[in-house]
Amino acid sequence: MTRKKAKEIRTEEIIQAAVKEFLERGYEGASMDNIARRASLSKGGLYHHFRSKDEILIYANHKLSVPEEEIFRRVLLNRSMEKGLKEFISEYVSYWMDNKENLKFYFLSMVKTFEDEKLSDLYRRYAEDVFEMLESMFVMGMQNREFREHNPAGRSMTLISAINGMLGFMMLDVGPSGQEIITYFQKVFIDEIVI
Repeated sequence: MTRKKAKEIRTEEIIQAAVKEFLERGYEGASMDNIARRASLSKGGLYHHFRSKDEILIYANHKLSVPEEEIFRRVLLNRSMEKGLKEFISEYVSYWMDNKENLKFYFLSMVKTFEDEKLSDLYRRYAEDVFEMLESMFVMGMQNREFREHNPAGRSMTLISAINGMLGFMMLDVGPSGQEIITYFQKVFIDEIVI
């Protein structure tokens, strides 16, 4: 195993340990000592990888967003924006339904976001990228004559806000099933603008 690969594996173990620590104790209650212990590292070994729990939180958020970025890349390969947007809704909701621990961590991180400028910048850039990607797909759908004229910026913002709002209820097992949500969102946000 290469040194780089070993470091990647060790970093992944630290992130998994930190996510468990944050979820069990909250951000304020989590400590570098406990994260090191959970990752079977000395405190010095942990500091070799990360300087603070803020840095771990930021890195963990970035790492957990990678599957979402993969979803975005895949759906943009579709020639049909109708199909691509429906796949986005289905895969995005399914990803979070299948990864509820990550979803809990996401919500925990959002609270910290309002206090930390670096984390706020990370989420701001991520949100801007998501809005821009969805808006561009709605615009392309209009240009390709798949969609009737509408406000693509407003629709993209409303879509992701509705999905993310529903994620909180899904995490609490309140409301309809994931498949019902997917079907409803596809109908309201996509089918209603298809020509």
